[in-house]
Amino acid sequence: MALDFTAVQVALGAKDAICAIGAVRVRDGKIVETYRQLINPGMGEFMERYVKTNGRITAEDVQDAPSFAQAWPGFMTFLGDDVMAVFERPQSVRAVLDLELARAALGAPCNGVFDVRDFFDTSYPDPAMRGKGTYVDMQSTLYAAERVVLRVLKRRPDTHDVVADATAIARIAVDLCHAWNADSLVQADAISVQERQKEGDIYTAFLPSLSGESPSWVDPALRRPEGYAHPVRAFRGWGGWRRAPEVQLRPVPPLTAGDERPEVTGAELRETRLEAGLSVEAMAVAAECSATEVLRFEMMDVSDSERAWAYADAVRFALKDLREEAWGVAEDIMEAYRRRRLNCALYVDYYRDQADYDRFHADGKRYELVNYRQRCAVVDLGMEGYSAFLRYRE
Repeated sequence: MALDFTAVQVALGAKDAICAIGAVRVRDGKIVETYRQLINPGMGEFMERYVKTNGRITAEDVQDAPSFAQAWPGFMTFLGDDVMAVFERPQSVRAVLDLELARAALGAPCNGVFDVRDFFDTSYPDPAMRGKGTYVDMQSTLYAAERVVLRVLKRRPDTHDVVADATAIARIAVDLCHAWNADSLVQADAISVQERQKEGDIYTAFLPSLSGESPSWVDPALRRPEGYAHPVRAFRGWGGWRRAPEVQLRPVPPLTAGDERPEVTGAELRETRLEAGLSVEAMAVAAECSATEVLRFEMMDVSDSERAWAYADAVRFALKDLREEAWGVAEDIMEAYRRRRLNCALYVDYYRDQADYDRFHADGKRYELVNYRQRCAVVDLGMEGYSAFLRYRE
């Protein structure tokens, strides 16, 4: 099997609204062709925070561009039967494409999806293995992977350009395959998982396709469980605990008269809570109900009752509110950074337990909910181009 695949990157004009797709085709470990397509998401002005991270694409740039539904066939022609290599951070390319396909009522392709970010984490699980173990190397961002794998010393001037980012993703994947003495993504993934399996629950970097099918070439024992997210990673030094905070229940389409809500399962509610890093008590506080109710809802098989959906909505809105608060935290930190003209990594306060939080604050908030907000703030800072880390207060 040859080292053939297509690296894909998307740019957003707003949350989950694609304004550009970039791709590079790799054959036998070499880039042979590139693809770029602007997309009109059909909205007004783009939010400034997205313009900063989408290659400076504005609403004016895409006003004459095709819609996603119109552009998708051309992209699929370029992709062909290739595996899509993506870097699932800061946004999930797979999730955004899935939402756009659903909105456009288009069929989802069965191409395999390979998460280069997870492959990078599996190949370099410890900061000590990442060169000098600098703060930026402890992150799982595309820039960190470029620094570690490609030995890039400073950010590219075309950072966030979809084709330039897709090129970087392709080069990282190829170099990591060579580092594992592998001739294909499949072989490199199998070797890296086998090497790291003894250190914990490590799963394949191959994700289910956009159509939901698991790759046939992956050992079933190594496939990610349903609801699986990147495992909690304990970084040394000032890093503290890091976990991907963008966890939410599946999106619910607007209801009209006569519509019935889709079913909600206890397993889904439980996975949402666990991936947010919250205890039963903390989720009860967030959803404004009792811990007994949380456990009852999580133990049910399937329910379409109004009470179950009221709880699910409360969870969804509670996490959404915390993510919005996180942006305020990130803005305050960025303002202090600019005002003091600092040139170093940014630190976001984190707490070991409730007593640790109460030692510094008298507002009575649950420390787990605050920690979730702080993790979201770190992600927001990363999307703005800052190197940010969680740090326990002393």
